[in-house]
Amino acid sequence: MHLVSRMPILLQRPRHSITVVGIERTRKGKRRLLTFDPAYRPPSMMLKPVSEVTSSGYTARRVLWRYRKAEGSLERFDMFETLTV
Repeated sequence: MHLVSRMPILLQRPRHSITVVGIERTRKGKRRLLTFDPAYRPPSMMLKPVSEVTSSGYTARRVLWRYRKAEGSLERFDMFETLTV
């Protein structure tokens, strides 16, 4: 994991926005975007204390699955605007 001090990328399309906060590479070499998408509610376990989540057997993989977007998942949209701050 590499931490950087850059702003997230804001992708805007009509009536919807997605905030890209990171990118990860799988062991097989595929890339996934880590995003915050207001279309998805956070999993209930994200609202619990960390000690409660880890003791119940949830892993980061299970908690973060809604925040990961596969390489081709944004191809279904015609276009995005990139917003800068």
